[in-house]
Amino acid sequence: MNQQVGIVSNQEIGCVLAQTLGANEWTVSLFPEGVEFQDTEEQIAFCNQYNTKNVSVMLDMESFLLSLESPKRIFLAGVDEHFTEDFLRKLMPQLEAGDILIDLCDAKFSSVMDFAQQVKENGAHYLSTGFLQGGESLTKGFALLPGGSFPAYNAVRDILMVLCAKMDGNFYCCPYIGPDGSGQYVKMVHDGLAACLLQIYVEAISMTRALLGCDHDTLGELLSAWNEQECGSFLLDVLCQVVRKYDRETDKAMLDVVIDSVETGLGLQWMLESGLSLSVPMPTLYAAKEMEFFSKLKNERIASSKLLKPIPVRALDSLSQKSFMEEIQRTVYLATLSAFAQGFALLKKASDHYAWELNLLSIAKAYQGSSYICSEALFRVVEALDRKGDLNNLFMDPYFKSVAESYSVDLRSFVKRGISIGLSMPCIGSCVDYLDSCRASVLPVGAASLVWDYVLGSGFARNDRNGMFRGNWQNPERFLETEVFE
Repeated sequence: MNQQVGIVSNQEIGCVLAQTLGANEWTVSLFPEGVEFQDTEEQIAFCNQYNTKNVSVMLDMESFLLSLESPKRIFLAGVDEHFTEDFLRKLMPQLEAGDILIDLCDAKFSSVMDFAQQVKENGAHYLSTGFLQGGESLTKGFALLPGGSFPAYNAVRDILMVLCAKMDGNFYCCPYIGPDGSGQYVKMVHDGLAACLLQIYVEAISMTRALLGCDHDTLGELLSAWNEQECGSFLLDVLCQVVRKYDRETDKAMLDVVIDSVETGLGLQWMLESGLSLSVPMPTLYAAKEMEFFSKLKNERIASSKLLKPIPVRALDSLSQKSFMEEIQRTVYLATLSAFAQGFALLKKASDHYAWELNLLSIAKAYQGSSYICSEALFRVVEALDRKGDLNNLFMDPYFKSVAESYSVDLRSFVKRGISIGLSMPCIGSCVDYLDSCRASVLPVGAASLVWDYVLGSGFARNDRNGMFRGNWQNPERFLETEVFE
């Protein structure tokens, strides 16, 4: 048959990819894993639904591989890295020199190195590709973040351009990211940021409900107003719809039905692990993960809540409400910029550490083109990186700096309100610490360094000369003798 593209998938997205390519005159063989085990009627129904002039459904792997032209270009579109492992074992004996695997499955970036090595041993190429989608992905296309062989990327770029979204009409959201592992790393950072931004929003919603005492329809209207301003985003748009929904069985608002428990996903966990290994401060992202941990301690929290009296909350008067609504929008916006600054600082550090030479501007554009974190704030990230693409921290950009200077008072006031009524808001609160630490010429840690030198003899650095020093702490005299610590 000499089909141009092969797609192996166990979920609907594989069918969407096949239909999109077929509609753009690419010939595709689709192997829908699992359908081969269905009864005959279900198989016929599936084939009738997806077989077209350019798309052919294959129900066995041998026929699928024989149908593809050489060199083969095969997409893997499964749920997780276990799907990749399973099909690598099946495909490996059949791969030939020059074949290209484009893996869209989620995987920890470090494991991608092993997958790539396995494929390279057969002379084939492996593109581990971060796969992002936003609310309009089925019509706009996806964001694809390929990492691996650059010649392989060039060989399939025309295919990726058909599948991806476009930004500003001329930027295709499928930029080459870098060597093996880099595409999944960038996807990981996206997933961590999405969890963090959502936590910022729900903390702001919690404060709004506590101080305004508004019903859920009014809350939805307030969120819609936020969404039309500078803190507008895809996730906030979804929240506007969610807060207005009521449970059909109980007539209660869904916000009052859902249990206070959350899963932040593996992306955030992997991101924090990488941040620790690279010594990148990300307090707002750590706070989002800590909130997940607290959410799992439901019984402990219920028991503890009975030990202390709740702090009384007094509703705001109409004049104070207007001031509060301006304060909360500025707070959410500055907190969002802070989260982006932390995420992109990690990308910059990883790029330097792994010698990936990441193009942060292209990454920001791909995020904005089609992902859960697309937002007005992300547009500002794109603009900042367009001005200077190698920023170590986005708050070095003039726009970010001006927002921090203008909105910090609102952020502090908002956090102070939360503390005064006993409302937990770790993500938004951590942004104050982050900004204060970033702009501190001296941090309150020097004494700790001296203590550890006293206890462990670990040495300390001085602010008046280079090198490491050790003190003679056992000498009882007032003046400490120090020596160079090798």
